[in-house]
Amino acid sequence: MWCKFTQKEREMLVSRETDYAIRIVRNLNHTDVKSIEEVASKELVTLPMAHKVCRRLKKKGIIQSKRGIDGGYSLVKPLEDISLFDVYAAMNDVVEINQCLADPESCVFAVNGVCKVHNELNRIQNVVIEELKCKPMSELI
Repeated sequence: MWCKFTQKEREMLVSRETDYAIRIVRNLNHTDVKSIEEVASKELVTLPMAHKVCRRLKKKGIIQSKRGIDGGYSLVKPLEDISLFDVYAAMNDVVEINQCLADPESCVFAVNGVCKVHNELNRIQNVVIEELKCKPMSELI
């Protein structure tokens, strides 16, 4: 069937870093600080990659850090208030599935009228985004 994805195609839809971010976030909470070593070990993420992902999540306001001997990371808000989309968007500068959705002016077909490809990709993108937004991270523990 044409709708089935190969392993390589599935990995292209959600990058490895985004996958790691989802797994790191689900291991944190907003009341306790956890060491990056503890979280990385539990989710089988290398320490350098965990640091990279956490820097991005911190920059985007998903997690916060505490320095010192008891330092580590915690969530900015409760896990149930963070959606799968929040984490996805934090790790991906572009959430559009096609260039024409990000910049309709880049497509001569979209500029000159209704483009069925543009409309269908837009419909699919909206479904995916809505599904990601309605899934709280607390359900992924």
